[in-house]
Amino acid sequence: MSKAISDTGSTPQKDMQETSTSSKPNKGGLEGIVAATTSISKVEGTVGRLIYRGYNIHDLARTTSFEEIVHLLWFGTLPNQQELAELHARFVAERTIPSAVLQVIQALPSETEPMDALRTAVSAWGAVAIKGKPNVDQAIALTARFPLFLAAFQRLRIGKEILE
Repeated sequence: MSKAISDTGSTPQKDMQETSTSSKPNKGGLEGIVAATTSISKVEGTVGRLIYRGYNIHDLARTTSFEEIVHLLWFGTLPNQQELAELHARFVAERTIPSAVLQVIQALPSETEPMDALRTAVSAWGAVAIKGKPNVDQAIALTARFPLFLAAFQRLRIGKEILE
């Protein structure tokens, strides 16, 4: 199991005067700029560490499944076996493509980049499925559909039928 690392949410903000008078050349981008602070993750770029809720991403990648990591991100803890089984069952139950979204996917040109197809399908799904503020139930429903959206698009672009 992965070992938790403390202090994921306390990224100190840089002094504005120090940032503006720095003698380092500006390379562009957001290097050295704190865009937001969060308890979910911490980037320690100078030492090559990405921390999710106290766990080093390299440890998580070696020891946990995708479902365990999303549980950690959404609920704050790694799941026990029952929680993992429940999340898996919820993913399975959500593995459908609404007909309106399927029509959008079918209308995409075959040369569309897969990420563009995914973004378009996600937007179409959100337009027909999201009501009110985003929540964990909607995140589970959408996450369960990512592979379906991409698989449907790929099969169509190579001239095959979509599997049900």
